[in-house]
Amino acid sequence: MLGLPEKAFADPETGRTLDEFQLADWLEGCITFADDVISQHDVVDVLQENYLINKTDTQSAKDDATNRVEAAWSEIDRRALCLGESATYRVNGVRIERKCEWQTSLAFTFCLLIGLRPVFRKTFKEYKDYTEQGELFEKVTIAALKALGWEVHCVGWSKRRANSIADKVGAAARFIGVEPLDGATEKWTPPKVKDAGLDVICQYVFKDGWSGKPVILTQCASGENWEDKLHTPDLNTWRKLVDFCTAPLRGLSMPFVIRPERFRRAGVRDSVTMLLDRNRLAVPARSPSDWIPGDLAKALEVWMKSRVETLIATAS
Repeated sequence: MLGLPEKAFADPETGRTLDEFQLADWLEGCITFADDVISQHDVVDVLQENYLINKTDTQSAKDDATNRVEAAWSEIDRRALCLGESATYRVNGVRIERKCEWQTSLAFTFCLLIGLRPVFRKTFKEYKDYTEQGELFEKVTIAALKALGWEVHCVGWSKRRANSIADKVGAAARFIGVEPLDGATEKWTPPKVKDAGLDVICQYVFKDGWSGKPVILTQCASGENWEDKLHTPDLNTWRKLVDFCTAPLRGLSMPFVIRPERFRRAGVRDSVTMLLDRNRLAVPARSPSDWIPGDLAKALEVWMKSRVETLIATAS
């Protein structure tokens, strides 16, 4: 198995130790990158041996570890059902078995590797540049949205897209089929703004090409601070920049797996209409198996290779 995370298996929101979602992330990493088979018994032993159960009574500690591992197993089983053919593993009773190499499900394994980074911070300390990670994640999001049947336009700033905010607003408006508002960028955006918090626009276009269609302004957040991005892009600002015919909606894409209640709160509290997590990004509905373009697949594999080797080096 992989080395144990440097941070405890704790949910940052609830503070629960040995949280089943965090434990499930680690198990997905173990079976995807290091192990062919993992049993519940193996995991219980590892947790006890490494004092992750804070109990003095040995039997109580073992019972507690068993209960936590069984909860993580149920979560892993749920994830495998969500992922379908994109899963790198299968759950077989009290065993998890690897069914393919990590290179065969690149969107999933790329997102999983990013998801493991916060708890393996020291392991990945040499990889300090997040720019390429962010650009690759944006491309995975775009590919997934296209596979879902959306038309997609990339807005976000990068070194390769250095045009001004006025140019970006104009291109975004043309993509939607409306007009930018005259003088709006000078009036409503700061002088040095790059993209007004917007990475990707997706829209569902009907054959008539008319308005009356869903338009979603989407932020791609590959960092562990993704919750700070729930309020971006600012829809009020974009309504000042573009003469929308259809009220725009907000979307967020991130490479983590979160609890269903956090999905609900994002929808109600943060007005996020479409939230794409790791499971949704890895297996776009109605998509062919080769939905990732070849050049992107190659770039993902190159980016992941040394990081996977670094992670495997922690295995015992």
